[in-house]
Amino acid sequence: MIRMLSDKFLRFDRNETLIPYGIFMLRMTLVAIWIAHFWFKVGYRGMPATETFFASLGYPVWFAWADVIAEAVAIIMLALGVYVRVLCPLLLVILIPATLVWIPKGFYFVGAGYEFMLTWCILQLVQALLGPGAFSLATHRAGEKPALAKASFRHA
Repeated sequence: MIRMLSDKFLRFDRNETLIPYGIFMLRMTLVAIWIAHFWFKVGYRGMPATETFFASLGYPVWFAWADVIAEAVAIIMLALGVYVRVLCPLLLVILIPATLVWIPKGFYFVGAGYEFMLTWCILQLVQALLGPGAFSLATHRAGEKPALAKASFRHA
């Protein structure tokens, strides 16, 4: 009985067919985080408050607009799985300065520290390394159909 369970767990543990769907879940998690932060800046606080916040950090007001535009584009591109390996590291241009804002408050998230922001930066890099995963409209060679329902994970 124990041997049978062990064999089943081992077979499941070595099953790589689910990897693209895990990568897809990571991508959708990042989309959800970006949507929450976009909505906080644009919908909840409003752009005047966002402009004021950016100005209080010493950035020009137009940075606030550039930030929300970049976030909107990122949300769409990540949701569609387009240019994920290029997009995710580029988004660190937004995330690293945002992380620096929280460093003086300490590490832990419960004390308004940078723990979450650092984790978000790492997740962006992990997604870049893994690629788009399943359900992606990733660019393909001419004549190929987009891999909407098939896995896009390949071993190097």
